[in-house]
Amino acid sequence: MKIRWVALAALSVVSSAVFADLDKVSVDFAQGNRGCPHTYRITMEFVGGRDGNSVVSRGTIDPPETAGFPANKTSHVVVNLSPRLNPRMVKSVRLRIQGDRPGQDITSPWDLNGLRIENLENRRVMWNATSLGWTFDARNTTKTSANWATYDVDGRATKTKKWSIRVATGGDDLRDDSSAGLLLVFRDGTSARVDIGYAKGLKANSTSLINVNLGNTEQSVNDLIQAYLVKSTDALFFGFQNKFRALGSRDLNADTWDVRELTAFAELGDRDSVQTNLRGLQGTITEGIKQAVMASDFHPLPSRQSPAGIGVRLGVLLTGSYPQDGQEVPEIHAFIRRRGERDFVRVAGRSAANQAYIGGRGAVWTGQASYISQGRPSPVYEAQQNMLCDFAPWRDSASPIEEVKLAVYDGPRPGGVVSQPYSGSRSVSIRGIWLGAQGNIGTPYGMQGNSGGAFSQALIHNYLTIGMDLARTVTLDRNRREVTYRINHTMPGQS
Repeated sequence: MKIRWVALAALSVVSSAVFADLDKVSVDFAQGNRGCPHTYRITMEFVGGRDGNSVVSRGTIDPPETAGFPANKTSHVVVNLSPRLNPRMVKSVRLRIQGDRPGQDITSPWDLNGLRIENLENRRVMWNATSLGWTFDARNTTKTSANWATYDVDGRATKTKKWSIRVATGGDDLRDDSSAGLLLVFRDGTSARVDIGYAKGLKANSTSLINVNLGNTEQSVNDLIQAYLVKSTDALFFGFQNKFRALGSRDLNADTWDVRELTAFAELGDRDSVQTNLRGLQGTITEGIKQAVMASDFHPLPSRQSPAGIGVRLGVLLTGSYPQDGQEVPEIHAFIRRRGERDFVRVAGRSAANQAYIGGRGAVWTGQASYISQGRPSPVYEAQQNMLCDFAPWRDSASPIEEVKLAVYDGPRPGGVVSQPYSGSRSVSIRGIWLGAQGNIGTPYGMQGNSGGAFSQALIHNYLTIGMDLARTVTLDRNRREVTYRINHTMPGQS
């Protein structure tokens, strides 16, 4: 499922000023049936730079006297370089042979089957080819490798597990009774959650550096396509261990937080990193979410073949009171429209009176009712509550979902009367929605894995595709029966 986005915030990528430049490299030459005579001199040139065609560093190799580089053997040398080499500037390597004394002729061929170049500082392989099939002779004195897969002038494509986040506050702190978190979403659909300030807070005008756990995956700055800064949303959305407001108490999470800076660092080595300033997440945030989008397309699932146990989950965040205690309560139906299609398809809604509306497994919506007041015989959805529905990611169409519509209907009556557009006197207030891939194995609520069941890391880290519209509350009633969220545009009120 590929979901298209419109960029909401500029992404700036800055490479740090100190790079791990090299003055020597380790090189292995694997000879074929004809070795390299000791009378030859080999010049190794590293080609690349900003234009991709400049010699950025070079070194020379003299095979040992008498033996040279023997046939059908691998010879190891350390090559001194001038000038010092930045490995990321290298696009290809070029070898030249000539006589090691003036006027020396090239009299016999040299078969080179393999070439391995390593960074001596960290033993990382810079380039390795095991089936070159190069032959040097009097007419073929120069050979150039194919482009290096690691050619990455700015470091933006270099993958690493070592990520960190620098978060700085302005004049208003993040209180220690509040909760906030950052969600980073990568191109392959995995995500990383960063807990910010929970149970400790962040002082005003302070700066903190927080490590990011990517699990067993490596990601590059180019792989980062979305970022969400969350404050005081329900734990089922993000799992940041948010504190909840008790009935009748003040909302501990609604305090203002001045976000002066949010910067992600991808560490490429001991002295080399790339940083990404998430400018779209900076500013004042009270309760809700800010988002930044760095790419136009997003794949929540790595392929269009839905793995077993993975579906799509739609979450609706309700606010206010939504009691299930009478016939006039509006019922929410959900519809989706995929790209290239004109019609909406219903994915949640009752058509029979004997089907449960909100409840556990088998109900149209999964929810967590709050029986706050004693003596109430029916569930009451009060304060902020979720309603969740799951559906198959691919049905007749594998096109990405482009719109989600929520509409209110009368509940179906016994005796065959199905749901009709809502005509009662009550209303329902919708605070926001989210949509994403989910794994629902052995537990009715999926995602967190705290109700039992077998969850893989991929399921837990692979669900969010759009955020919530928490900047407004949409009230639906008989006069306004529906609201549509367009996924490839900013939802109203978001920044």
